[in-house]
Amino acid sequence: MTDTKLNKRRVHLIYFSDPVCSTCWIADSYVKKLLSEYSAIIDLEIRMGGLLDSWDVFAGQSPEKSAADLQKLWNTESSRYGIQLDGSIWAKKPIASSIPASLAFYAAEIQSPEKAIKFIRVVREMLFLQNKDISENRHLVTAAYQVGLDVPTFLADMGSSNVYQKFIEAKHDKNQFNITHYPSLVFINEEGENAKSIDLSDSVSLNDMYADWERILNELTNGNPRKQVKTRLVSEVLSDYERLSLSEIILLSGFREKLVRQELRSLLREGILIRELHGSVEYYRNNSTPFKLKKDGFLFNNAAVLGTGVCGTYVKTILEMSGVITQSIDRQKKDSFRGLGFILLKNGINALDAIGLKSELYKTGNAINLFRAVSPANRLLAEHELTDCVAISREDYFDLFSSRIIEDYTQYGLEALEIGTDTKYVNRIHLSNNQSINSEVYFASDGVRSKLRTQVFPENELVVLPEREIVGTAYLPHLDVPQDVFLKVVDTANGKFMGMLPLGDGNYIWYLQINQDLDPIHSSDAMKEYVTQSILDYPSVFKELIHATDFEHAFLWTAQRMDLLPAFSYKNLVFLGDAAHPLLAFTSQGANSALEDAAYLLTLLSHQDWEETTEEVFEHYYEIRKDAVQNHIDEGDALLEDFLKLPNTKTFRLPLSIQ
Repeated sequence: MTDTKLNKRRVHLIYFSDPVCSTCWIADSYVKKLLSEYSAIIDLEIRMGGLLDSWDVFAGQSPEKSAADLQKLWNTESSRYGIQLDGSIWAKKPIASSIPASLAFYAAEIQSPEKAIKFIRVVREMLFLQNKDISENRHLVTAAYQVGLDVPTFLADMGSSNVYQKFIEAKHDKNQFNITHYPSLVFINEEGENAKSIDLSDSVSLNDMYADWERILNELTNGNPRKQVKTRLVSEVLSDYERLSLSEIILLSGFREKLVRQELRSLLREGILIRELHGSVEYYRNNSTPFKLKKDGFLFNNAAVLGTGVCGTYVKTILEMSGVITQSIDRQKKDSFRGLGFILLKNGINALDAIGLKSELYKTGNAINLFRAVSPANRLLAEHELTDCVAISREDYFDLFSSRIIEDYTQYGLEALEIGTDTKYVNRIHLSNNQSINSEVYFASDGVRSKLRTQVFPENELVVLPEREIVGTAYLPHLDVPQDVFLKVVDTANGKFMGMLPLGDGNYIWYLQINQDLDPIHSSDAMKEYVTQSILDYPSVFKELIHATDFEHAFLWTAQRMDLLPAFSYKNLVFLGDAAHPLLAFTSQGANSALEDAAYLLTLLSHQDWEETTEEVFEHYYEIRKDAVQNHIDEGDALLEDFLKLPNTKTFRLPLSIQ
C-alpha cells in the first residue's frame, strides 16, 4: 500500500509570476522544461501579479531604481541569457502598472487555462519584443484576439469582482510564502510539506535554479519524481510554443546546439520555419501561412522589378535575400511616398509573416481592434470587432524592409514605357530616360497607370468613377479617442464617408470620401476649405484632425476601376498589385491583395521544377489569384453603388475584408 501511495504522489506547484517580470521571461523556457519532464506528478497553478502595482509609487519608494537603470538591466540580461529584452520601453514611457495585465490573465484563465498561458506569453512578447505598454487595455485586447478568447466575455471578466478577488488572494499568498523575488516556485506535496525555490541571481545560474527545482521534487516525493527525459525535433517544439529563441529551442529539444542549428537551417531553407530578428537575438516560429517561400529555390539568376511600392519592395527584398541579382526602378523620386498609410489585414499580414516581419509590423504599426460607424451627430450606427488588423504609415511600412536590404540600387524617377520582345521572350523594357532594362524575369508592380499593362491588354481600360477621396494626416498626441478603433462617420444626408485611423504615437490618417457628381470638388487647392465646410456638423475629433492637418501634404484621389484581366502575365513579364488589378479603396484590399499576389507568386517560383517553364508558373499564379481578385472587384462595385445611392437609401454595408 505504501508503494502504491508513493507512485501516485503528486506535487502542487504554485508559480508566482508577473507580466512585466524580465526574469520570468528569461526563465520561462525552464519552467516549460520542468512541466514537460515532470508532467506525471505536477499540478500547476499560476499566481500572477504583485511586482509593479504602480510605477509612480515604485519610483517614489525606490528613487535609486530609475527608468534608465531598468533599461540598462534589461539590456544586460538580454545579452547574458540570449533572450531579447527591449529595455527602451522604460526610456520611452515607463509601464504604469502590471495590474491590468495580471487581471487580464485571470480573466483569460476563466475561459481556458491553456489559452491563459498562451495569452500571457503573447503579452510578454508585446512588452519584451515589440516595446508595447501592456498597462494599456488595447494591447491586452489584441492579445486576447490572437489566442482566440471571446473578447466581450474577457473584458467583462477582467472588470469583475471575481477576477479582482483572485488577484488579491494571489497577493495574500505571496506574503504568506514570503515571496520577495520573481519568479518564485513553491512546491507542496499531498502531505502539505512545502518548499520554495532559490532565486536566480548573479551567483545562481538558470541551471542552478533548475537543479534546485529537481532537488525539491525529489525530496517531496521521497525520491520518486518520475522524471521523463525526452528529445524532440525543432518542429515538434515549435508546434507547442509559438515563438522561441535559439537558446530556448536547444533547452526544450534536448539536442546539442550543432544538431539544432542543422535542423533549423533545413527547415528555413524549405520555408517551413520563419526566422525573426529581435535586436541581436534570433527567434523562430512554425510557418502557418499559405506561403512557404523556399530559400535559394529560384531558377533564374537576375530579375527586374518595375515599381517599388508596397508590392515591389516586397518582391525586391525577397529576391535580393535569395541571391537573385535585381534591378529596380520607380517613377517616384526617392523618399517620395505616394499615399500616406493603410490598413493591413490577415492576407497582407500573412505575406509579411512569411518573411519574418509580422512581429516587427505589430511593433511599428498600430493594432486596430474595433471598427465603429457613427452618424454626424455621433450616434452609433454599427460596430464590428477586428482581428489581424494593423494601421501603418507608408513610411513605416518601408522601414520594415530597411534591415533586409543591404544597399538600395533602385533607380528613381524612371518609368517603364514599353515592352521589347523577340519571338519568344520579353528581352528588354524601354524606360523614360531612353535606356532599357534587360532581365530574365520582369515583375511589373508599377501601379494603376501601368503603361506595360496597357500595351499588353489594350482592351482592358480604366474607367474613371465619380467617387473621390481626400486623404491627409495629423499629429495630435492628446486627442481623446481610443487608439485601437477605426472610426467612420456615415453622412447619409450628404452622401459622404469620413474615416480616421490611429497610426500610433499620436499620428492619424483620415480620409473624406465624396460623390463628385453630387458634390464636386474642382481642384486640390480647394481641399482644406471643402473639407472644413463638409464636416461642420461632424464629431469634434474630426474637426480637430482637420485643424491640425497640413494640406500641403494631403491628396485628392480619383477612383478608377477595371475588369479582371484575362491573364496576369505576358511571356516572362508578370503583373502584380494595382498593375494587375486596380481595386477600389472601399474594399481595404489594395495593399493587402498586392502583398498576397507577391507572396503567392514568389512561393510558386521558389518551388519551380526544372521541367516547368516560367510562363507555366505565371499561369498557375493567375489561376490561384483570379477568383479572389474578381471577388474584390465585385465587392468594390457593390460598395460603390451603395455609396452613390447613400442620400436616397440611407443605408450602407461594411466591406467584407473587415467583417
